[in-house]
Amino acid sequence: MNSDSNVDDLSTEMASASLDDGGTDPEQLLFKPPLDSKAYKSLDDIPRYLYRVFVPSSDAKTDSIWVRSKSVLQGRSSSTKDIFDYENQQSIAYQLNMHLRWRRNGYAENNFVSWTSSLLFAIQYIYYRRFKDHDKPSLNDIELHVIDTTSFPTGTFMRDLDLMDFFGEYDYDRHPHYYPPNYNLPNLRTFRNEHLEGYYFGEYLSQGSLKIESNFQMITANVLFDNDRLHRLQPAFAALYRDPEDGVPKWADAVIDLRKAIWPQTTRLLSSAEINRRLQAVKEIVDNSAPSYRFPLGIYLAALTGTESTTEDQGTADDNVIFQFFRLGTWDGQEHSGFQPFNFDVIAPDTMPELKHVQTLVRETHKHFLLTQALSQLMPTVSYPPI
Repeated sequence: MNSDSNVDDLSTEMASASLDDGGTDPEQLLFKPPLDSKAYKSLDDIPRYLYRVFVPSSDAKTDSIWVRSKSVLQGRSSSTKDIFDYENQQSIAYQLNMHLRWRRNGYAENNFVSWTSSLLFAIQYIYYRRFKDHDKPSLNDIELHVIDTTSFPTGTFMRDLDLMDFFGEYDYDRHPHYYPPNYNLPNLRTFRNEHLEGYYFGEYLSQGSLKIESNFQMITANVLFDNDRLHRLQPAFAALYRDPEDGVPKWADAVIDLRKAIWPQTTRLLSSAEINRRLQAVKEIVDNSAPSYRFPLGIYLAALTGTESTTEDQGTADDNVIFQFFRLGTWDGQEHSGFQPFNFDVIAPDTMPELKHVQTLVRETHKHFLLTQALSQLMPTVSYPPI
């Protein structure tokens, strides 16, 4: 099989026509893998909340209504075609490999948009793009977008690992012109999923255009950084307030280092006063979001404080300042009814402690609510005789 001609054929096919400017974009381009495939079964295995960082120089553009891939912006007809509909799966595998390796200029055609389930990864990416991009965007120009995936139909998002599993078998016989040996999808799949250091960051993809209007929360990066909020929330974030060493910012390696610093092998006990100070920074950030996003954002941010949340580690539930924070704070009342463990899906591999702690916080805060609710119902009404 001549892989050079396959790639060229697909490139020609994808660039052959432009989108009709007078047409109406679909609200999303769904992934539709074969019904008998593992990829199809994975479509429901999506976390409830995903994050995306947008900077002015991003290939994919985001506004208050749409997220659009590079292919959409280029007016390519391929931007409305599901990748599972192509006969030339080998070239799709190449395109996917280039995107997942973060090779922005690796291939002219790119109909993918990346999201992450890791807020820690997104925060470090803000820092990375701030210093890596030639235009050095200000914090006011960098946006963190959060979406509730339950607002979109099944098939809107797919996990990178599931896409690599499906298309990996087609990524073979590569000419060195495209990439060297061991630079294919199976190799990347192994690196992300089996590397001892945990080089997996919860990446999910959408494709084409995605209408996010009324289904997302945007926070500018200055909200995170102003008033020393991130540093107050987590001392390990101090490096985010300094220029990178040698002028070269880190991204993936920095996330690995942060995981080790925030969640060391030996648990550090913090005083209630220190935990409250960190949670105050959480509150200042979530107060800048819509009521329906305050509780989930609060959970994800509180998980980054590095403190333990279970009652076994901090005495009774009533003594736990984290539970009190979520019980007494302004959360639009949804921390109890709208965000129970069964509908707050978190995909938390062992190599992603930031998500393991989100999972624990969701479970424990709900358990604490049920406990306090039960105790309040059992408390007898005390009446005193008249004096």
